[in-house]
Amino acid sequence: MPHRITDPRERAEAQLRITEERFRQIFENAAVGIAEVGADGRFVMVNGTLCEITGYSRHELLQRSFQDITHPDDLTADLELAERLARGELQQYSMEKRYIRKDGEVVFVNLSGSAVRSANGEFMHYVAVVEDITDRKRAAEALRQSEQQFRSVFEHAATGIAIADMDGQFMQCNPAYEKLVGYTEAELHGMRFGDLVHPDDRAENMRRTLELRRGLVPHFEIENRYVRRDGSSVWVRKFLSVLHDDQDAPVRVMALVSDITSERERQQMEREAMRQKDEFIAVLAHELRNPLAPIRTSVAVLRTLGATDPALERCRDVIDRQVTHMARLIDDLLDVSRLSRGELRLQRAPASLGAIVTQAIELAEPFIHQQRQRLVVGGPPDGFIIDADAARLTQVLGNLLHNAAKYSPPDTEIHLTVAIEDGEVVIAVRDQGLGIPASQLTRVFDLFAQTDNARELSKGGLGIGLALAKRLVDMHGGSITACSDGPGRGSTFTVRLPAATDAQRTTALEPSQQAADRTPPQARRVLVADDNADAAEMIAMLFELAGCEVRQVHDGESAVLEAERFRPDLVILDIGMPGMDGHEACQQIRRAPWGASMTVVALTGRGQDADRQLSALSGFDQHFVKPVDTDALLHLLQR
Repeated sequence: MPHRITDPRERAEAQLRITEERFRQIFENAAVGIAEVGADGRFVMVNGTLCEITGYSRHELLQRSFQDITHPDDLTADLELAERLARGELQQYSMEKRYIRKDGEVVFVNLSGSAVRSANGEFMHYVAVVEDITDRKRAAEALRQSEQQFRSVFEHAATGIAIADMDGQFMQCNPAYEKLVGYTEAELHGMRFGDLVHPDDRAENMRRTLELRRGLVPHFEIENRYVRRDGSSVWVRKFLSVLHDDQDAPVRVMALVSDITSERERQQMEREAMRQKDEFIAVLAHELRNPLAPIRTSVAVLRTLGATDPALERCRDVIDRQVTHMARLIDDLLDVSRLSRGELRLQRAPASLGAIVTQAIELAEPFIHQQRQRLVVGGPPDGFIIDADAARLTQVLGNLLHNAAKYSPPDTEIHLTVAIEDGEVVIAVRDQGLGIPASQLTRVFDLFAQTDNARELSKGGLGIGLALAKRLVDMHGGSITACSDGPGRGSTFTVRLPAATDAQRTTALEPSQQAADRTPPQARRVLVADDNADAAEMIAMLFELAGCEVRQVHDGESAVLEAERFRPDLVILDIGMPGMDGHEACQQIRRAPWGASMTVVALTGRGQDADRQLSALSGFDQHFVKPVDTDALLHLLQR
């Protein structure tokens, strides 16, 4: 049975013990440091938390004063406040200060000081409550430094930086942005990001910005025009992103803006230079083809006349080969120009691999024979079909064979092998020629590249054949590689192409017999119109030797008048004639009742897709490019 305290004094003492124990528990378990400090500043009583904050044991702290552990820079202010508190000028005080821990580290604290007084109001001792705020202070300092660094970057960045709310309302911008748009930050307040965008660019800018604000994209980059304060336009590249708060909620939109006006102007100048270059190449090709046309036609006339002198035959063959070579160089140059503009398109269809190889051999064989070399051919499998632009692949293989012959000495062999490996068509051209140094193998497909040994032997050429071959093979989804054991040890060029699918093979058509079954009347009346008198005369002579009645004129207007009088079955019109050009002449002939059924063909030095399309729109039946294949020209007699 518990002892019952009845004596008032004992009851008071018991209650006091309970209160003291409760105070001791609070004192010791408080999350903040608590100390009783004498009038001289020495610690009288400290709790465990204060020991943890300062790094001293309880015994060590009781041997010291608060002055001993206070940072020297904070001591004067602390002593002044303590003295005022003791004199009764303050009821309490609070300050941030630093303690120097036992280990020498500095700790930031928030100190709250109060005084304990006697019944008559005399000062007895201090009570100090100490909160460790080191982490908070370091975080605040880190934030301050970060903000200072950001502000420094923001103010001194060469890139324009602007920040807006989620509605696009300007909040702040840096000096670079002000300089870019011509407005001050104060003037931009009340404006929105989109207000600066050029009217012609606003729709796309708004669409992208809405995607950003709706969270569909984290950021975006766009190029458009700003309208500056003075009304001038400036091209800018903008990178817009969303800034989030601590809860990851979107709160701001930031724009990084760079002036790209000079870059845009440079690009425009480059495009204009490219356009002028392409136009120059097209004109050059036209001007080079024009004199080649009568030369090739003259060769055909000589062949038709049947010259029997061996020396004359050799001269005729040399002229024919050189004209073919010049025409091939012109075609390659134009193709490279079109490839650089992305204008060359493949006309893919199921085609016979054997036919492609045969046509390539026919292109290269005269030059190979001229070099006194032998071509050894292996493959391809009979009837194998490939999905390709047959004309372009023929061009690729013809270039490879021509190169092999060009860079190989006489009395050597050139090997052409065609095989099917793992679902791929593999075509290899191997020669016994100059070879390629290992250091230059990676650049032989670069435009205008020439190997050192080729230059030394004056066999460099234009350096466009292999570059063109690689681009054409790439467009077919294939690859082309070069390998060589070194100078003087020959080279091998290997083309790999995807084989046609079964579906593509089944769609391959046999050559149509429809044209062969027709027996239309042969054309006997031919009108030739060309402002180059030599070209017109040679074509006229070619058709006269074929038994035709031929008339010549040298301008478009005369061509229309002569066509009405002469009523030819076949009209051959040069395009670039003075006055009325070939297109207009053809249109006038087609509009006349007597000209609707005539066969009208264009003969020109221009052979790009746009030129062919224009000829078709003008009413031409066919478009021939100079120097023309005379056999194809004579075949028109069968139309």
